[in-house]
Amino acid sequence: YDANRPFYKTTSPSMDILVSSNLERLLFELCGRNCEQVTQWMQALKTGGEYTVGADMHAHALENFAAGWVGDEDALKTIAQVKEACGYTLDTHTAVAWKVAQDYREKTGDKRPMVVVSTASPYKFGRSVLGALIGKDAADKLDEFACADELEKVSGLEMPESLRELRVKPQLHKDVVK
Repeated sequence: YDANRPFYKTTSPSMDILVSSNLERLLFELCGRNCEQVTQWMQALKTGGEYTVGADMHAHALENFAAGWVGDEDALKTIAQVKEACGYTLDTHTAVAWKVAQDYREKTGDKRPMVVVSTASPYKFGRSVLGALIGKDAADKLDEFACADELEKVSGLEMPESLRELRVKPQLHKDVVK
């Protein structure tokens, strides 16, 4: 694992990280809950920005996991394709998972049941999701509230009440830092 690499900003900001806490939890399970070993790896990451798990642990991980990646353009196309084919509006993170799952199936021919878990609301990434559905240029012309309103119309998903209430709340913080 090497955190000494370029940082990229994407439409899936939870994936825009250099140090993954989820990976630490996964390693904990893969190495038989060996706290000392995971601590050593995390200390190496903290001090040198990288660590290596070794050939046996790497092989063990590959027995159970496959990995892939999807660029923004393909993630946004996936949102539109799934909406068209299934009537479901994916958020940007779930679109990445869906596309990686499809690519895995195509590459391997694996026909076992597969679950893609959606953990975020499309409203969290409203401008990106709306752009995937109506076009980026059209979405970019709208303010955040108009994006949410249009996403509700286009997706058929009811806007969360807490988001709807934001437009009548007083603005507490007005300073902008560039």
